[in-house]
Amino acid sequence: MRTIYFTIVAVLLGTVMVSAQDGSIETFNAIRLEHSTNQGQYVTLSAPSGVTSYNLTLPATGPSNTSQRWAFSLNGSSNALSWYPTPLGTANQLAFFNGAEEVISTSNLTWDNTNKLLSVSATTTGTGTLFSVSKASTAMAMAETVMNISSTSVPPGGNDSLTKTLLNISATGNMGNKSVVKGLVVSATGGNKNYAAVFSSGNVGVGVSAPNTTMDVDGDVSWREYNYTTNLSTTNNNMDFDGVGNKHSFIRIGSSTTADFNITGLKGGCSGKMVTLYNATGHGMRLKHESTNSTDTNRINTAADADVLLIPGAAYQLIWSAIDKRWVVAFSGPGELTSLGNKEIQISGGGETLPSTTASYIQINTPTTTPNRYGVYLADGVNPGQILVIQNKGPKTIYFLGTNVVWDNTTDLQDGESIIAVWNGTAWVQVARASN
Repeated sequence: MRTIYFTIVAVLLGTVMVSAQDGSIETFNAIRLEHSTNQGQYVTLSAPSGVTSYNLTLPATGPSNTSQRWAFSLNGSSNALSWYPTPLGTANQLAFFNGAEEVISTSNLTWDNTNKLLSVSATTTGTGTLFSVSKASTAMAMAETVMNISSTSVPPGGNDSLTKTLLNISATGNMGNKSVVKGLVVSATGGNKNYAAVFSSGNVGVGVSAPNTTMDVDGDVSWREYNYTTNLSTTNNNMDFDGVGNKHSFIRIGSSTTADFNITGLKGGCSGKMVTLYNATGHGMRLKHESTNSTDTNRINTAADADVLLIPGAAYQLIWSAIDKRWVVAFSGPGELTSLGNKEIQISGGGETLPSTTASYIQINTPTTTPNRYGVYLADGVNPGQILVIQNKGPKTIYFLGTNVVWDNTTDLQDGESIIAVWNGTAWVQVARASN
């Protein structure tokens, strides 16, 4: 097909005219298109080779928009001629189909052939996506990349500096008090393992343009909290507090408990992973050392090679060692084993067990009425070497029951008297005694 513009007239050579309601139908051997004022300028259209006659249906009317460029277009099946606008645009603009048979271009989509640069821009009040890349596959390859950005450059001189940015994302503008601007949103789901981003080399900077370490952050860092409120038993094995492998780095244990409880192991360990456990209950939480109740890779290895205690309000940080394949107690919050804080206890009728696992200094108050002596028990210590101070603030005498106390002379503690004891692993042993 050859396109001839509407500034010419047609002269038929050897034709017989047949009238039609929507135009004219001509049978011809050749058709010559001449210029309207200069008949010496013309173009001859001939039938295909071997065809001696041809039926050509001309358009019934001319183009409706005379400001646009129009061309004849031949339908190969019906031999009908139609008017179609020719593409219009300026230099560097990329053309695209605006309709089934309409090609246009826009200044929002340009190609700089000199610098080999593609530009996409838009000014709009809509909510649509400016640029979209997608790929749907029914049979994926073993390794498939949807979009690849790469650049190889050679500096013009050996000592010349070169700064290269492969992808620059900038989202700015005054969008109102309640607006939210997101520079990058990444989601990776559907796989057995999903990696939202992988930085295989180079330093990563947050708030810094020239990071000096693998992760260089100029600003605060937040570890999201998970509040665990499910009831706990006395001994809890292979704990998965958040149900997804302890993915939260700060776990607040706020369960309703009626007594001290044990944690023998945690799930989700991987090299260098850190988890902080905060005891928000009203009772002590023991981290059991190398307890066989939990799977070996979920077990806890304490610094003292013995159980450690988190008193209410205390926090411990655990780090998983890929070499030892254990959770290691790394840092502790307020409340060391040798200084568990103090508690003041009001004896009611005797027979109570003093909180020697959650306090290192216990002050005891007794009733003012008879009897004159009240018996109490001491809970076992947490670790050998734990120190305990007990002071009787009176007014009555107290004495100690049970087989886990070893006093020098008497188990009685008079009004105003104090005793210092140490846990040797099986019993509380008196170190010193003093009167008020």
